Amino acid sequence: MSEKKNIMYEAKTPEELASMMQERVKGTFSDFLEMKVLEYREGYCRSKFAIKPEHMNPVGSIHGGFLFTIADTTGGIASVILGSDSALTTINGNMQFLNAAINCDTLLAEATVLKSGKRIVYTDVVIKGENGTVYAKGSYTYARIVLPKKKPVAE
Repeated sequence: MSEKKNIMYEAKTPEELASMMQERVKGTFSDFLEMKVLEYREGYCRSKFAIKPEHMNPVGSIHGGFLFTIADTTGGIASVILGSDSALTTINGNMQFLNAAINCDTLLAEATVLKSGKRIVYTDVVIKGENGTVYAKGSYTYARIVLPKKKPVAE
């Protein structure tokens, strides 16, 4: 992905990096989704989501908004550069719903960064069931933002 070597990635397996990323998402929206990061490396993320009744729409399939959300979240994590002072925000998302996600207990999302620039990151995401059925495919664009330094808390 990036031209410069990032020391955060050296001598770590994708599974070790996934564990680091899982720690990073604790207490965030990803944690609320009960996202399990299975594999992570710079430019790639594979995640798993357990399906609950509240993820369903009235006709009994998984709600498209949930599919969009897990694709956006997985794509964003694939786009993160560990150890960087930048963060990401979604500026565009596009989702194609290919099959109704009915009778699913688990979904797997796999995101691959296709272009990582100084300011913009473009990522493709595929959502599948454990049986391999592809339910949705999306493309997401993120903007890199530099987070302001936190001010020390006055006592």
